[in-house]
Amino acid sequence: HRAAGSDPQSARGFLARAHELLDAALERDPASARAYWYRARVRQALGRHDEANADSTRAHEIHPRAGAAFTALDDG
Repeated sequence: HRAAGSDPQSARGFLARAHELLDAALERDPASARAYWYRARVRQALGRHDEANADSTRAHEIHPRAGAAFTALDDG
C-alpha cells in the first residue's frame, strides 16, 4: 500500500491540475504576481524551466519583492 500522493502519476496529475487552476486565475487577473509566482513553481516541478523562469520574471515585474514576500508566506 502506497501513501497518498507517493505515486508519481498522481503527483504529476496534481501539478497539472494546479497549473490549470493558475492559468484560470491569470485569465481573471493577469496582474496577479502571486499567481505567476505559484505557476512558476508548478512549472519548475513539471520540468518546464523556461516557462517557469518567464513566470518568475513576470511576478517580479508586477511586484519587485514577489519572491521574498511569497516565500515568507509559504514559510509562515
